[in-house]
Amino acid sequence: MAKEIAYLWEHQARMDYRAGRRAGEPLGSGAVEATCRQAQCRFKRPGQFWSTAGDEALLCLETFWRNDRWSLLFPTPPSTLQEIEMRPCLNARL
Repeated sequence: MAKEIAYLWEHQARMDYRAGRRAGEPLGSGAVEATCRQAQCRFKRPGQFWSTAGDEALLCLETFWRNDRWSLLFPTPPSTLQEIEMRPCLNARL
């Protein structure tokens, strides 16, 4: 119980939901949970095994893609077919 109380005291400023609502900040975790689900779908396909370095590299690439910064890495846009092949799980309806 002491551990939980200490946590709440330490993070009290982050739990001011009224101020967050006034600032227009999202209060739910739905967006984060959906993003985690999509990333898990990409990393946990049948028969895939990733090293830590491979996980981090793929997550970095996925982050560039999701933030519309892919062109910083690859200035030539992929064709529509290549795009679909690269992201089959993320294009699927979850």
